[in-house]
Amino acid sequence: MNEVLMEDFKEEEIKKAMKEMGSTKAPRYDGFPAHIIGTNISKFYLKALNRVISLNEINFTKIILILKNNSANVMTAFCLISLCSMLYKIISKVIANCLKMVLDDCINET
Repeated sequence: MNEVLMEDFKEEEIKKAMKEMGSTKAPRYDGFPAHIIGTNISKFYLKALNRVISLNEINFTKIILILKNNSANVMTAFCLISLCSMLYKIISKVIANCLKMVLDDCINET
């Protein structure tokens, strides 16, 4: 199981994650659509996933409050939305897909 998790990530895993994200997801603050991938973006993902470069520059989220109704007297009148960069969302999805392969071995049904 550990061998599977320690393997380098491949471009196919990135493409799979991008297809699973769908192009109809909520807009991201970076404006980067989920269904587009080029060579440079793919190389960036692989470097980040395979621990060649740091994720510090994209590891942040903007928190937005959206008013649910006309009354803004209490915090429950707002809906909390978190906006991550598309680069970070795809990297998270690739890692989640990798973990799905070994999850049954890690967590007991009971």
